[in-house]
Order: sequence, then C-alpha cells, then structure tokens
Amino acid sequence: MSHRTRRSYRTMIALAAAATVVLAAAAACGDEDLDLPPPPASPAPTTDNTPESNLDPADAADAEEILAAFDSYMEGYVELTQEGVLGGTDETMDRLEEIHVAAEAFDELAFEILTPNAQAGHATSGTLGWEAQVREIDWEHSFEYSDDVIPRAIIDACIDETDWTTIEVDSGEVVDGPGSRYTSEIWVTWWEADEYSEQEDRWHVSFRYDDDAPC
Repeated sequence: MSHRTRRSYRTMIALAAAATVVLAAAAACGDEDLDLPPPPASPAPTTDNTPESNLDPADAADAEEILAAFDSYMEGYVELTQEGVLGGTDETMDRLEEIHVAAEAFDELAFEILTPNAQAGHATSGTLGWEAQVREIDWEHSFEYSDDVIPRAIIDACIDETDWTTIEVDSGEVVDGPGSRYTSEIWVTWWEADEYSEQEDRWHVSFRYDDDAPC
C-alpha cells in the first residue's frame, strides 16, 4: 500500500468517525427536543361485498316504502319469535296480518319457525340486527306460474345474529346460537287488497333467501 493510499485510508476513517459523532449528536438532540408522532399506520384492506344497486333515482320514494315494509317484517319476526307463540292461533295470525309479510315468507314464519319453536318450548333472545338496501324494482314482473303483472323489488340485506340465540323458555338456557352475520336476498312484492283481506294496498315481504356468505 502506497503512502498516498494509506493517507487516503486514514482520511476516510477520520471522516467516518466524524460522521458517526455528528449522527449520534443529532439523534440525541432529536430525542430531547423533538416529539414527533409515529408514522400513521397503513389502513387495513377492506372488502365491499355489497351488490351494486340498479335502482332508478325516480324510484327513491318507493324504495323507502319497500325498506319500511322489510323493517315491519323484521320487527314482527323479532317480536313473535321472542314471545314463543304458536304460528296458527288467531292472535298470532292477526299479528301476522299487521306486519308486511305474505306468500312463502308468511308460511315460513308462521309454520316453519313459530310453531316448531313453540312446540319445543323454545323462544328467541337477544338483539337481531339488519341492514338493507333496495337493489332493483321491476314494475312489470310476472311470476312463472301466473301472467299477472306484480311489481317486485329485490332487497340485499345483511342479517346480524351475533347477539341472537334460541333459548329454553322454562329455564332460559341457550339451546342454539348466537349466530353470525350473513347476507339475505329479500323479495318484496306489491299486493292489492281484496274482499277477503282487511289489509290496504302495500308492499309485502314475500320470499326470503338466506345465504351463508358473510357480510
């Protein structure tokens, strides 16, 4: 190694040492004088599983009525299942006439949920939550079994059963649940009153298709 090379090498060591001292001093000064907040955390990735709405803006007022019908159905569902009543009694049927439910959804609630639970001595407990939006309204809808035109709306709902259980009425013991948050497709149809019904013309929840997909 030449003298010039050795001198350059010593110079580099000296400069590196000086730089280390300067950096250490700056760090110490920063610790004493600066109180900088930590860098913001990166936001967690989110997944939006909400189906796209095809709703015409002109149907916004009707959509509010449709959502109100769904709320009426869900509130009646909560009330009757918590009471643990039979589905076929006059009192229960009168209450079902008051809420916005008809067709398959009516039979399912009355005879596939209420009656079996009551016969088993079961009821529901807790809080059942839901969120909903109207995906579309088909004013010219016809079902396969009929040529009649019956306006139909489709609701995309998120049902929250995370604080919802089935209990033994006598003991209060939980026999099922709590559940989860899952999606449900709700069909709401326009039903006109007839001579056999005391109901007024209005929207009714007619079909409910629950899914295992989380929401």
